[in-house]
Amino acid sequence: MTTDAPDISVVVPALDEAESLPELVARIEAAVADAGRSHEVWIIDDGSTDDTATALEGLEAEFPEVTAIRSRVNRGKSNALRVAFEAVTTDLVMLMDADGQDDPAALPVLLGQIDEGFDLVTGRRQVRHDRFVKRNTSKLYNAATAKLTGVEGSDFNSGFKLMRRHVIDQLNLYGELHRYIPVLAAWSGFRVTEVDVNHRERLHGTSTFGRNR
Repeated sequence: MTTDAPDISVVVPALDEAESLPELVARIEAAVADAGRSHEVWIIDDGSTDDTATALEGLEAEFPEVTAIRSRVNRGKSNALRVAFEAVTTDLVMLMDADGQDDPAALPVLLGQIDEGFDLVTGRRQVRHDRFVKRNTSKLYNAATAKLTGVEGSDFNSGFKLMRRHVIDQLNLYGELHRYIPVLAAWSGFRVTEVDVNHRERLHGTSTFGRNR
């Protein structure tokens, strides 16, 4: 870790993403540098069974900003985020998925909304590079969530978010609650919004999303 206090903590939950992580970290490094911010990167290995552990060892050796936290078993994304939230040291926290579909180059757009006074901003995936089942299930989920909770939004489950520390301090995530972070934040009185961001093809591998989920 760097000795100077960083500006932004980047949190990346990872499950079997050994091939994607090196390129993703390189993108994060470039994007944060372009934004003129200092940072730390927390990668939570959520019980991976591929070579993610080896990839993380290499990234920690190459990038002083990167710290990996490893779980021997898969405990789910909410648990991975909760572990990271206990470790971050900054006022700004950015969440990203490890598959490379979130584009860290959108950081200035997210920061712009924070500067406008919002406490949490979600990267809304307008053009999604996902399978048909996943895209259409998400549409139903988002419409139902907005209607039932009274919170405006069309991409609640996007893993790409930027928020202030006082938001994560109020979150108690478990089970599938990571899908409802904007709702939980809004219900706690925080200002939440969405902005359009670029959504990429997966760097490697295939999605674990299926009909059961």
